[in-house]
Amino acid sequence: MRKSRYIEEQIVRILSEAEAGIKVDDLLRKRGIFRGAFYRWRSKYSGLQVSDLRRLKELEDENRRLKQMVANQALGIEAVKDVLKKKGIEFHFIAPGKPTENAFAESFNSRVREECLNQHCFFSMSEAREIIADWQHDYNTVRPHSSLKYLTPQEFADNLEEGYPSSNPVQGIPCVSLTQTILT
Repeated sequence: MRKSRYIEEQIVRILSEAEAGIKVDDLLRKRGIFRGAFYRWRSKYSGLQVSDLRRLKELEDENRRLKQMVANQALGIEAVKDVLKKKGIEFHFIAPGKPTENAFAESFNSRVREECLNQHCFFSMSEAREIIADWQHDYNTVRPHSSLKYLTPQEFADNLEEGYPSSNPVQGIPCVSLTQTILT
């Protein structure tokens, strides 16, 4: 397809002249534009200002950069999968829209959000680290957990050292380290 001799900003200015009241035939003759081209421009650029056009170009460039980033990231993920496959390691992930495949993590993330993050307004990283560390300490040592038969993690760990409860293994001890996972 042949490229127009007018750039988009010039086209928008020509269309604004037509909207300002100059007769279309006079404008076409003055600028040497074919009627079909003018009406094609009008259907494409009608109502746009030059500033809108510049913003549109910026958004298109940003969109192009973001698509490039996603493509690069996808290539990186594929490379990691290939390496894992060569080493005999299976790669598992949670399917989009299926949080129940990792219910413990989803439950924990919900608890952190509701009980800690949504309750505080952080004004600095140091303040956030301090508040989250306090919550983490409470969660890991003071609060009883239903999965531990309503013992605190500390009581459960102490009982394990004594050999109790050997007949009732627990699926997982819900001790967490938030400062490494969230703030690093």
